[in-house]
Amino acid sequence: SAYYYLKKVTHSKDIGQQCTAYQHLAQLAEMKGNRIEASFYHSRHQSLQDTINAITQTEEMEKYHLLYRFQRAEKENDNLRLTNEQRQSQIYLLLLSLSVALTIITVVSFYLKKKKQEERIQAEEYGKYQREQKTNQTIGNGIGEITIPEQFFA
Repeated sequence: SAYYYLKKVTHSKDIGQQCTAYQHLAQLAEMKGNRIEASFYHSRHQSLQDTINAITQTEEMEKYHLLYRFQRAEKENDNLRLTNEQRQSQIYLLLLSLSVALTIITVVSFYLKKKKQEERIQAEEYGKYQREQKTNQTIGNGIGEITIPEQFFA
């Protein structure tokens, strides 16, 4: 009979099956008019239902706790990713600044070197001009003014 199989299910390892079995046993006992037995089965059913509810609540709390930890870890990862991107941007900016500074130093150095070279050439030309003038002056202070073309001095 159903009573026999329901009693066997009350020894199951599955608490949900036990709870359902006690509920049906309570209903059968009520139909037979056995209030004491029905009360006992209702009591067992309610006790197991409370246990199931407590387990469910605990599992849900664990789920919420895991979800919270996961969201916190995601937020921390996002913060680390943002910090990493900021540092990378700073490195790129520093490299760009160094490149610009090296370019400016190179251009200024090249300009100064060229300017010194031009000044040296100008000084040599001026020295050559002064020597020519002295030579022309020396010749001009002699017997009369004789102009000697420059090609003879080169």
